[in-house]
Amino acid sequence: MKKISIIAAAGLAAMTSVSASAGGLNLPVVEGTPAVGKTQPTSPWTGLWAGVSMGQAYSTYDFSGRLSSNASPATDYLGLDLPDFGGHGSLVGLQAGYNHQFHPRGVWGVELNADSGDVGTSTSLTYAFSGNALTLGYDFRARTFGSVLGRVGYLVNDQTLIYGLAGLSSLKGTGTAYTQVNGNRVGRDSDLTLVGATVGLGVETMLSDKVSLKVDYQMTKYNRHTYWAHKPVNDYSSLDSGLSATSQALHAAVVWHF
Repeated sequence: MKKISIIAAAGLAAMTSVSASAGGLNLPVVEGTPAVGKTQPTSPWTGLWAGVSMGQAYSTYDFSGRLSSNASPATDYLGLDLPDFGGHGSLVGLQAGYNHQFHPRGVWGVELNADSGDVGTSTSLTYAFSGNALTLGYDFRARTFGSVLGRVGYLVNDQTLIYGLAGLSSLKGTGTAYTQVNGNRVGRDSDLTLVGATVGLGVETMLSDKVSLKVDYQMTKYNRHTYWAHKPVNDYSSLDSGLSATSQALHAAVVWHF
C-alpha cells in the first residue's frame, strides 16, 4: 500500500511538471504600443499665398512731337522732345501667388499684382519761330497697374528670403496731348494702356507660421504710345507726337500663407 502511494505521488509530480512546461509554451504574448511616426514639418515657402500692399510709384514720361510740312518730301519745321518729366503718387493693391521650395535654400514662385493710384504729371512748352508761336503740352495720369511676375530667391535662414523678380506689367491711365500754333489749338484726350518689361528685387520674412512681411522694388519700361501720326494742323503742316513711360515702384505687403 505504501508502494502504491509513492508511485501515485511520483506520477502526480510528473503530470504537474509537464503541465507547467506546456503552460510555459502557451503564455500569451502582450504586444507593445505601436510607435507613433513623427510628422514632417511643412515649409512655409511652399504653397499659395495672398496679401495686401501699399507703396509709392515714381514715373517719368518722355513726350516728343514733330511739326512738318505736308509736302512731299516732308520738311521738318520743328522737333521737340520733353524728356523725363515725372510724377509720383501712392499705391494700394492686392497680391497673390504660389511658392515652391525646391532646395533647402532655394525658392521659386509666381505672383500677380494689382495696384490702384494716381501717378501723373503735366507740362507744356512754347517755342517762338519766324514770328509764330508753337505750344506743345500734355497731361498724363496713370490710374491702375498690373503685373505677372516670376521670382527666384535664396533663403538666408529659415525665415527670410531674398529674391529677384522679372515679368510683364501693364499700366492704364488717361492722357491729354495738345498743340497750339498762333492760337489754333488741336488736342486729343485718350485712355492709354501701356505694356512693358519689369525687373525687381525684394525681401520677405516670416512673422509667424502663416504671416509674412515682404518689401520689393520694381522698375518697368513701357512701350511707346502714339498720340498722332501725321495729324493735320493746317493746310500746310501736320504733327506727329507720342509718349514713352518708365515707372519705379516700392511695395510693402502683408502676406498670408495657405
